[in-house]
Amino acid sequence: MGLALNIFLVMVPLVGILVNKWKAGGSIPESFHHINLEGKTVLITGSNTGIGYETALFFAKRGARVIFGARSFERAEEPLSKIIEETGNKKVEFIAPMDLSDLQSVRDFVTNLENKQIKIDILVNNAGVMQPPHGLTKDGFEVQFGTNHLGHFLLTVLLLNKNILKKSARVVNVSSLASEKASHFLFGSLDYKSKNENIPVTDLYRISKYSNYLFTRELQSKYGQYGLTAYSLHPGVILTELGRHMNLPSYFEYLKPFATVFLLKTPYEGAQTSLFAALCDSKDVEPGSYLADCKVKGRPSWEEEQIVLEEQDRLWYMSEEAVDETSIL
Repeated sequence: MGLALNIFLVMVPLVGILVNKWKAGGSIPESFHHINLEGKTVLITGSNTGIGYETALFFAKRGARVIFGARSFERAEEPLSKIIEETGNKKVEFIAPMDLSDLQSVRDFVTNLENKQIKIDILVNNAGVMQPPHGLTKDGFEVQFGTNHLGHFLLTVLLLNKNILKKSARVVNVSSLASEKASHFLFGSLDYKSKNENIPVTDLYRISKYSNYLFTRELQSKYGQYGLTAYSLHPGVILTELGRHMNLPSYFEYLKPFATVFLLKTPYEGAQTSLFAALCDSKDVEPGSYLADCKVKGRPSWEEEQIVLEEQDRLWYMSEEAVDETSIL
């Protein structure tokens, strides 16, 4: 009995370590931790919380100028102050509010960057909403598509049109595993000027994340020849504020400690693929790729590729019409 107990006591922490390693997924190479980013400017949407905060903290530690993308100064003030205090980097800034569900707010934010003559090297389109009640953005678009895709689409195109985002920049679009379950037929038939109340909010979320993936591919197709590199990614399943609208059963509160330890990534772990996408060598990782756990995650079959190519092209021009902003290229 004593031997069995001793073996059990040894195995439990060992299994825990292995499970945690599996749950954490991939991580950035050790060399990335020693990168000097002095002179680089990074803009991160949703940088006040979750994986956006961890991404901002990483860049700040390595000397980059970090611009907080957040809906208000009140939301950004505390996390911004924490990063400055921890890193000593006073180049961590809140320039202006940016609400991705309000296209005019996005335009005003870009105007503020333009007035300050800021040039951006890395753009991380990280913010998003997940499965809120059916609703519309201020501009009348389905709220998840309007926030997760159109807000980021307008931000990126405006930054490029106004020569704020360098042509040689890196663009990282945080998508989701949910994008892989989006229906092509559903995507083509949606009325984005509607709440789409007959479609479950889970499907609408999938469509918005699939749009992040399609946008990345078309962005790379259009701007890659000028030096821009874009990646989309699945960060992993993480317990952050993003899931605040999810209708989880009441007993989940009792399971949360177990899920946190054995199933869900921490925000730090979830930020790893965003950081990998932002800093990896494009000679080693094909531009336009979809990543997960710090590596390329599959590719569509040849037949599927034809559908994706058509949809990314259609989405781009539909998005230009929706936000009333045509890309200069």
